[in-house]
Amino acid sequence: MRPNKRLGQHFLADVNILGRIADALDAQPGETVIEVGPGRGSLTEILLARGLRVIAIEKDRGLAAELGTRNAERGTERFAVVQGDALDIDWHTLVSAFRRPRSAFQGCRKHPYNITSPLLEKALTPPLPERIVFLVQLEVARRLAAAPGSKTYGGLSIGVQAQCRVEELFTVLPGSFRPPPKVKSALVRLTPLAEPLVRGMRWRRCASS
Repeated sequence: MRPNKRLGQHFLADVNILGRIADALDAQPGETVIEVGPGRGSLTEILLARGLRVIAIEKDRGLAAELGTRNAERGTERFAVVQGDALDIDWHTLVSAFRRPRSAFQGCRKHPYNITSPLLEKALTPPLPERIVFLVQLEVARRLAAAPGSKTYGGLSIGVQAQCRVEELFTVLPGSFRPPPKVKSALVRLTPLAEPLVRGMRWRRCASS
């Protein structure tokens, strides 16, 4: 299927990068991953090959149907595809229905960069997963991981770092996607802190400032 320009689709096609994203999850066989925007299922295949249980949320009806058909042919019970907008779906309910503990939320998104803050807020809604991995615009990654006092440190940095340890893992060049976006991307891993630095913080307000 060709990328849908209206949905801003850019499919990650670099096998090495896909493998490094799977590595970043640091998930063990049998654990459950929520994959937001699986697209053609390239990362999904790698996750399933590693013995993980995958819940894929895909907004594109055609792609969701294709993933469902391929899974029916595969016959695995470790995969479920949900057609809909990830911002409107209760992720925790999905995991509970899958009858396995949460392990990680993986955010490889179909809308490349225009819903970063809403997805972050969604992922950081308690109860938190063990880790969160997002592929975002490089500029956003730098803001998330910015050190206090730096030029890129601001509301988004404060809101996320108050709840998570932030790691900017590596940069992904436009040529790794089909079609290539106009900007560089970066993989970011968020590991929720055992105790938030600020209790009762209004993350939405900080993230939007």
